[in-house]
Amino acid sequence: MLARNAYGSGQYSSEVTILSAQVPETPDPPTTTISGSNVVIDWNAPVSGGSSISSYTIYIMKSDMLTFEVNTQDCDGSKPEIVADSKCTVPIASLL
Repeated sequence: MLARNAYGSGQYSSEVTILSAQVPETPDPPTTTISGSNVVIDWNAPVSGGSSISSYTIYIMKSDMLTFEVNTQDCDGSKPEIVADSKCTVPIASLL
């Protein structure tokens, strides 16, 4: 049997199953704990929507309590171990 389309006709092709990935959800708010002279920032990885999460952007509130910054020294959300663990550790001294 031949299949017809806008380009003509031909044999039917094999069926394929396609998984369409979606943009991952936003993670829940993180938790913070003090561990010695460090602050541990921990979060639950969100539902990935079928696509792997490759990085997080982590904003840390500065001591002025008004502005935020990305700490790429200690909490770089593109490092594979931070993505895998959904956690990073920041020295308290760097937050002052």
